[in-house]
Amino acid sequence: MTIENFKAVFETDIVMVEPGNINKDTELQELADWDSMAYISLNACLDENYGFTLTAIELQGLKVFGDIVEHIMKHSS
Repeated sequence: MTIENFKAVFETDIVMVEPGNINKDTELQELADWDSMAYISLNACLDENYGFTLTAIELQGLKVFGDIVEHIMKHSS
C-alpha cells in the first residue's frame, strides 16, 4: 500500500473526514474522530498493510499525520 493509498484509507475509514483534508502537518488531536477507536483501526490497518502495530506509548506520541508516515517509513525499510 502506498502512502497516498494509506492516506485515503486514514481519511475515509479511520478518522472519517472528506478526502484531501489530511496532510503531513494535520494535528491529530484536532480531528473529531481521533479517539481510542481510531487507534484500534489505525493499528489494524498498519498490521494488515505493513506488518507492524504501534504500542500505546507510540500512539500517544503521535501529534501530526506525518508522525504516522514516519513510522510506516521506518518499518518499511
